Amino acid sequence: MKKITLFFLNLAIITSLTQSVIAADDFSLPQDIWQVKSLRVNLNQQSRYYYQYDDDRVVGRFLVVSSDGIKSDIPLLQQCDKPKYQIQYSTVGKYLEGISGDKHDASAEDFKLGSYVNDKASIISVSCTDGLNNNLKLPPMAIEADKIFWSWGEDSILVLNKVNTDDITPSYDCKKARSLTEKAICNNYPLASLDRSVAKSWKLQKNIVTQEGVDVKKRLSDLDVSQKKWLTERNQCGSESKCLTESMNNRLEALNEFTNG
Repeated sequence: MKKITLFFLNLAIITSLTQSVIAADDFSLPQDIWQVKSLRVNLNQQSRYYYQYDDDRVVGRFLVVSSDGIKSDIPLLQQCDKPKYQIQYSTVGKYLEGISGDKHDASAEDFKLGSYVNDKASIISVSCTDGLNNNLKLPPMAIEADKIFWSWGEDSILVLNKVNTDDITPSYDCKKARSLTEKAICNNYPLASLDRSVAKSWKLQKNIVTQEGVDVKKRLSDLDVSQKKWLTERNQCGSESKCLTESMNNRLEALNEFTNG
């Protein structure tokens, strides 16, 4: 299995530009919350990636852009404080070719992004500091209205949409939430999204087991038992956000290993 490597923070901001040049000192990313809606991997490669197409461990996570910097719960992303930007102009197609390098010779079609290939793009390079004040040079970033394309790692592209956090709900009806944990998840949008990812991944693994047709009854039973055991352990976190985040991320890893380990 190919372990993904985070190259850089690469965003391409796609927009209809009325000016040919924007001074970097006058530019900043829109201060919004963005959510990963899709993880695209290069379908032209034979390698098996650690993070796979639309992986539930990645889809649903957030990128938060503020005046102070860029923070995220996306795996492998480093904290980016006091960002400074440099801008050049191209197209999405050229951007995707550039981040893939000569070795892979990838195109937008390889990532199922062919419909964006001719869109104009402002390629934004970011330099900043991490949480320990170490300097980071993060070459190239794309916004088409409310969409970001992000070169996240080797042969991988994240597609993020701007979101209203009030619209983010867990996998269950919050009106029926009774426990401390359920209420805490309902009141915290990253936790609500993680809960939805866990529920989606659990259903996906059950579908995979059924489709594989090997020892189905026992494996489905094992999945159900492990899910109930995990829910009991998760609920011991009470309303602690850090504990709940770790618990759900660990569950996503365990579910992924159930059929892919």
